[in-house]
Amino acid sequence: MPNIQIMPILTIIIPTYNQVCLLKKTLESLNSCSLLNSLLRVIVVENGKKLTVEHIIKTAEYSFDVEYEYCELANKSNALNKVLSRIDNSYVILFDDDIRLDPYVLSAYYQAIVKYGRGYFWGGRVGSDLDGPAIPDHLIEFFPDSVKGFDLGDQEIEVNKPVFLGCNWAFYSEDLKSLGGFDCNYGPGSATGSVGQETNAMTKLLNAGLKAVYLPNAKVWHYVPQERSSFDWLINRKYKIGIRAGLVAKQEQEPKRSVAGIPLWFFRGYLVSAYRRYFKSFFTQDKNLQARYVLDHCHNQGMLKAFLTKV
Repeated sequence: MPNIQIMPILTIIIPTYNQVCLLKKTLESLNSCSLLNSLLRVIVVENGKKLTVEHIIKTAEYSFDVEYEYCELANKSNALNKVLSRIDNSYVILFDDDIRLDPYVLSAYYQAIVKYGRGYFWGGRVGSDLDGPAIPDHLIEFFPDSVKGFDLGDQEIEVNKPVFLGCNWAFYSEDLKSLGGFDCNYGPGSATGSVGQETNAMTKLLNAGLKAVYLPNAKVWHYVPQERSSFDWLINRKYKIGIRAGLVAKQEQEPKRSVAGIPLWFFRGYLVSAYRRYFKSFFTQDKNLQARYVLDHCHNQGMLKAFLTKV
């Protein structure tokens, strides 16, 4: 009998929350892509306050069909899990509602999926569409890749860390579903206030033995509003990253080596960072070092919150 290859189905999921104008631009960008219509499914899932997303989807004319899903709870992880629960045996590409896509991004994912198949997940480049002045040189190293961009070069390579950005990565539906899906304690709308939703999911996939592949030709550009290039925004971001770090450490700590849920090893680091933040930073003229002291302590404050939060 001839060897008949079953072509993979691609499901694009776009979670959206209170960003109607940006979502419209994202869908218009998707409409300009080289599409594999018979092998493509697009689902937009709105979470939180219900706006005009459903109307836009039903009235717009695209070269592809768009399905609408709604979750009343304003929690991105919960919204993604709801969509995943009704998807079976599909390769899922996650895009955010504030990106524009390279015309060949879907082709890049499709070719990689055909090449590698099960046992892998993938992520691509992310450029920065910064709305406002450039980030000062002394601060650029502290900003996340979602602001300054993500690029591992021009070669397709395997990576062993959860480095892909949540606005541009792909996986096989059953792989993540078998591991419990997305953790609702992480990401936008989480009760803990932690970031790192996609990092947590990718870590689970890596720990389960899957391999990650970087795709240089799977590129999108992430819209970055002016306020996200400010130091105040960065302070809040570092605090949320600290919450995530604390939640991870909390899962691994030994109860006997903690006081009121706070690990003993944490106390010294917290006091040192507080000393640098509130005393030492005033006696240096190095702007980069001043910023580091402030951000390190904000990170530790986030960790402290996580240790004291019941999850």
